[in-house]
Order: sequence, then structure tokens, then C-alpha cells
Amino acid sequence: MSWRCASVLLLLVARMSYADLREPVDDFIISQVNPNNIKDNLRIEQENSRKRTEKRIQRHQRNLGAVPVGQYPCHRYLTQRPHVAGTKAEMENAMWVADRWREQGWDQVHLVPYQVLLSYPKNDTPNLVSVLDESGVEMWTSQGWQDPLYAPEEFSSEILPNFNAFSAPGQVEVLYHILWTKNRVSETMFVSSRLESSCF
Repeated sequence: MSWRCASVLLLLVARMSYADLREPVDDFIISQVNPNNIKDNLRIEQENSRKRTEKRIQRHQRNLGAVPVGQYPCHRYLTQRPHVAGTKAEMENAMWVADRWREQGWDQVHLVPYQVLLSYPKNDTPNLVSVLDESGVEMWTSQGWQDPLYAPEEFSSEILPNFNAFSAPGQVEVLYHILWTKNRVSETMFVSSRLESSCF
């Protein structure tokens, strides 16, 4: 049985089940609508959504914690060099993934090329961001290149300078500014550490 056949069978079963239940469920829901309970229903749904999210995070942590990330050779291969969209490296990554899927038994794997308009930085004139004071004097300017942190591949000549791909040059007027306090930073660090542990 191919993946396509399995999908069709599941879809037909789902449609039959839904068709059998649709009218009684709709009538029941309509009969239970009470305008006074809308706030309570929203609160309950938000709480249920939060619980579902917590369960998903825990499940991902269990699944990802079962095997150390270093044992996934695909991660290492796919991230060992820059692979910006539209480059030779990105095409090589796409072909590598397609080959792995074929090896794993997928019936059909297709790479579909398409034309898109992409913006690339110029290595000789990197984008810079500057902060100016009221009189227009430059107080701070970003670097065109990020300093390598630790990995050998960060020293690759294929690495592009940091850039704002679709930003026009010019001066920006700050209309809204968030003041970061110690409490806000610690809240952000807590949230990001939870996200990081759930993703990696």
C-alpha cells in the first residue's frame, strides 16, 4: 500500500464518520448555546489550549531527550555549511534529503524548481545599521560580519555578511521603544529556555 492509498482511505473513513454525526452534533451544540456562558467557555478553551501546549512540550522533550542530538547525522550534514535559498549548497541539501527519503522507501520524491526574486548581500559592501544622536552624529554602528562563536564551519568563506534582505536604505524614526527591565529580561530568558528545551 502506498502513502497515497493510505491517505485516501483515512479521508474516506473520516468523511463517513463526520457525515453520520454532523446533524446530531450541530443540533446539540446549538441547543446548548447560552450567551451568559461565552466568557466561561473562552476561559475554559484557553486553559485547555494551555494544557495541550504543555503536554506537547513535554512529549517533545521526552522524544528528543531519548536520543542525543549528536546521533542524528542529518542535522550535522544539513548545518555544516551555509545554505541560503537559491544557492548551490541549498540545492545539494535538497537533493541529499530527497535521496534519504528514497532510501527510506518513499514511493515518489520530486524536487520542483521555481523562480523567485531573492535579495542577497554584497560581500564588499555589507549592510550596516547605525544609531545616530539628535544632531546626526553616529553613536554606534553594527559590524558587517558576525564574529565566529565556536564552530569551525563559522570560518567558512561561504558565510554571507549579516543583512536586512528586504530593507530599503535610509533613516528610521523610532516610533515605539520598549524599555527592558531586569524583570522583563528574566521573564524572556525563562520563556526562551523553555522553548529551547522543547525544540532541541
